[in-house]
Amino acid sequence: MPNLELERIEAHITKIDSNRDYWFVRTQSGRYYEDFVNFAYIAIGYDAVNLKDIQAAYKDDKKKGFLAETIEKKYPEETRPNYIGNQLIDFAYNIKKGDVVVIPL
Repeated sequence: MPNLELERIEAHITKIDSNRDYWFVRTQSGRYYEDFVNFAYIAIGYDAVNLKDIQAAYKDDKKKGFLAETIEKKYPEETRPNYIGNQLIDFAYNIKKGDVVVIPL
């Protein structure tokens, strides 16, 4: 009988597709929430960083340091330029069609 109870519980659990990734993108305390929803897009900041620099860092790990330096120069208040560089690479190259993007209000 214990298996029957587990089967009943399992029937109510939502199955998550393991072939899709899930991304959490902030909305600047809700500032961009309506834009993201109404126009069906997401974006992250750091517009001053060139896509070619992100691409170079994506293709060559040695260039990640250069990307971090670029972020440091263009955003001197940023305390984690390596982290931001990796976030930019993820955003540009790892989010794919069919993934789920979660945005807070």
